[in-house]
This record gives sequence, C-alpha cells and structure tokens, in this order.
Amino acid sequence: MIAGSMSGIAVFSLFDAGLVAGPSPIFSYLALTPRDNFLGIILGVLVAAVVSFIITSLILKFDKKGEDEEDLEGSIERSKSMKSEGKQVLGNVNHNDTDNISDKKINKISFVCDAGAGSSALGATTFRKRLKKADIADIEVKHYRIEDAPQDSDIIVVHKDLLDRARMAHNDKTIISIENYIDDPSLVKLVDELKND
Repeated sequence: MIAGSMSGIAVFSLFDAGLVAGPSPIFSYLALTPRDNFLGIILGVLVAAVVSFIITSLILKFDKKGEDEEDLEGSIERSKSMKSEGKQVLGNVNHNDTDNISDKKINKISFVCDAGAGSSALGATTFRKRLKKADIADIEVKHYRIEDAPQDSDIIVVHKDLLDRARMAHNDKTIISIENYIDDPSLVKLVDELKND
C-alpha cells in the first residue's frame, strides 16, 4: 500500500495533477478533479493500484514459509478437532429450566441479549408487569448484555439463538431459553412456578 501510494503520488507530480479537496471515498476522485487533470489523476490511481497488487503478490508468493497442502490439511483437522471439543464442553454444561426452580429461593432474574439494551430490556419490563399482576413483588428483574449478567442472578432468560453463548458465560446458572421476549410459554410457566412458590 505504501509503495502503491508513493507511485501514485509520483505520477500526480509528474503530470502536475491534483484535486481541489480531500476525496472520500475513491469515487469522489473524478468529481474533485479539475478539468485539465483527469489524465494524471486516473493514471496515478491506476499505477498505485498496479504497484500495490504486484508488491502484495510478491510478498504472498515468498511468504509461504514452506506451507504445503499437508499443512493445510493438518490445519483443517485441528480446526475440526477444536470444534468438536467445543461442542462437548457445551453439551456437558448443566442447562436448567423451569422444572427445577422450586428448589431454591428466587431473588433475581436477569434477561439477557446481545447488547443488553433492546430485546432484553423489553422482555424484562414485560416480565416485571407479569409479576406485578401475579402479586409477586420481591423478585428483582433487570436486563443485561449476556456476559454482564450479575453472578448473583438466580435465573437467566435468553433467546434460544443466544443460548450457547449464555451457557458459556453462566454455566452454573439456571438458564431459560425463549423464542419471544414478550409472550413466550416458558415465561408463562416461570410466572406460574414463582406464584406457586
């Protein structure tokens, strides 16, 4: 890139060509080119691109460091091995649901999502209203980014698409996966369980 830029600037200097302002993105070059500078600008950009391509090709060609197809196959095998180990780790994580929440006192429920500000916030607000309707007032319900859910959370509620990520971050917690943050059967079941407790 540096050599390409130097080459392009050399061509601009050679043709005494330049722009009237700083271009961004590349398509602005022609819009900002004075009428008598088109040839120099276009050639400068082309020369810069060609030089960058040639030097990059040479670097890639000489930078193989003896890698061959066997190394590639070995890398693929190692990658597959790591993926299967990751699946085994996730498979061994204890995933709980609403069937065993009656075993302990529930004080804090954390709704989690990718950013912690959108769907989980909506879900937490809706769930607080459900608890209020059910006359359950002593449970704290808040929303967080998955990795930021507090360690003292008794239950973590997460969308099913983010379940594996939640399991990795909170493998010792009761995790309830849902499909809909507002009206999911698992949330209705959870309220019923809490009411019975």
